[in-house]
Amino acid sequence: MKLLKALTSTTWGKQKETIVTTYKTITRPVIEHASTIWSSTASKTNVKKLQTVQNIALRTATGCTADTNTQHLHNETLVLPLQNHLQLQASQIRQKSQNPSHPLHKLIQHENPKRQIKATIFQPNNSYTHIIQTDPATVTSENIKQNLKTIHTSIVQKYLADRLPNKILNEKPPTIDKSEESLSRKNRRILAQTRTNKSPLLFSYKHKIDPHTYPSSLCPLCNSHEHDSTHLFNCTQIPTHLTPMALWKNPVEATVLLEAWALRLADL
Repeated sequence: MKLLKALTSTTWGKQKETIVTTYKTITRPVIEHASTIWSSTASKTNVKKLQTVQNIALRTATGCTADTNTQHLHNETLVLPLQNHLQLQASQIRQKSQNPSHPLHKLIQHENPKRQIKATIFQPNNSYTHIIQTDPATVTSENIKQNLKTIHTSIVQKYLADRLPNKILNEKPPTIDKSEESLSRKNRRILAQTRTNKSPLLFSYKHKIDPHTYPSSLCPLCNSHEHDSTHLFNCTQIPTHLTPMALWKNPVEATVLLEAWALRLADL
């Protein structure tokens, strides 16, 4: 985590994708070491402790504030929550083991134990893994490869379907347009914060975290509406043709609007 934080800051440093890739390469392998053995029986409390480590990495990558909800962090980085990732890993190793030439194939041939013990991912009655049954007599490496893709798609799609709506859009957020990658680290951080109503640019957020210094959450330009992410696109004092969806679909033009807001607020 210290290494990731040394690579970037609020206004300079490596881009989000580089930080996420570094996390996946260096940190996550430590977290998930031997996870196919323990993930199916690990308590929610222990998995949550590991998830906290991932949250720190994703906040470092995005520049989001400490009170940002974890779903937003995963949306911004296209990283699965740790529990879903561990289940995906276990399901794929379970699928690979159905190939008779796989070293773990003998484990899936065992019947369920007579006494009641915690089920491993190789037992046929385990409910933890996503299982696609194959016939050992006819299965090929190509079948296994295709099944791995199906499992990956199934688990990812289920997670995406279970997400809560974004409070700005009142719907599930779309994928961020690739054009955002052309922007600076500072601008991308502000965009990520604005997409979840937790940006220091917003008086509603400033009022929430420091009501003494910022006693009002209203827009300082029109003084009639809550100064949140949605209002940035609706205020009559800085008219725009953009909608809040531009934060995802048109981040370059959205950045121009946010910069205009920053300049006006700096003059107050």
